[in-house]
Amino acid sequence: MGRRWPRAAFRRRPAGRACVAGSVLAALSLLAVAAPPVAEGRLQTAPAHPTVTAVLVRSYGSGELLWPDLNANWSQYGRISVAVTRNDFSGVPITLQALEDIDADVVIISDPAGIAKHFTDDEVSALQDYANEGHSLIATFLTFYDVHRGHGIHNEKLAPLFGLVDQEGWFGGGSGGDTHTYARQAVDHTNALFRHLPDPYVSTGFQGSQKPPDGRWSDNDLAGAELAGLCPVKPRCAITLYRADAYDAIYVSNMPEYGGGTDDAQFLYNAITYSARTR
Repeated sequence: MGRRWPRAAFRRRPAGRACVAGSVLAALSLLAVAAPPVAEGRLQTAPAHPTVTAVLVRSYGSGELLWPDLNANWSQYGRISVAVTRNDFSGVPITLQALEDIDADVVIISDPAGIAKHFTDDEVSALQDYANEGHSLIATFLTFYDVHRGHGIHNEKLAPLFGLVDQEGWFGGGSGGDTHTYARQAVDHTNALFRHLPDPYVSTGFQGSQKPPDGRWSDNDLAGAELAGLCPVKPRCAITLYRADAYDAIYVSNMPEYGGGTDDAQFLYNAITYSARTR
């Protein structure tokens, strides 16, 4: 079921054929339609990418979210069209077959623990299997743990899907005075994740962050992922990028999709189209 993104396929246009001189062919040459000559090295570009489809799974769904803006105004952020839909799997399990039936290029998990949405071991395995078929993953904010009505929502087993350590003690929540100024790290060589964004990228989305057990994002929290963006003074927020063999997974520790501005919409667009641009 995995998609193979079409790479730019270039081919030379054929050079025009010269008309043959001679009295015998003079009359025929009047009927011949010669192809126009093409300058050496001119290239013919391949067709544009198809629409990148994304599905929100067990994700936050109220308030001023940026997903409708991306659907309506994607052309303000790039040349690849995007279409974001939602399937909360309310009362039904997430299975590999169900994900294959949806057939989205990207699965987005937005603040699930923050709204008390738990993922079972089987559901985590289904997401992993779907990703291994060549589909990308994006997660935001309180994905791995939160406290809801006195009960912990434990989704730590999602962390390895994003190249992060499966560890207890994740925490986070309200603003707490955090600012989300992501200084770009030297890992995203194609720049596709931060295209058309300033450095640093300042998120004006919801000012809270998921934090690792020691409260500071570092290499200790990585299990294959890289720190793509990091709060420079107090590393309490991070953007991570995991380039697995079959898929890409992007995690952002705050919630740019909630009340965010133009730069946040650009970042989310870049994340959704990342694999289409780099694979």
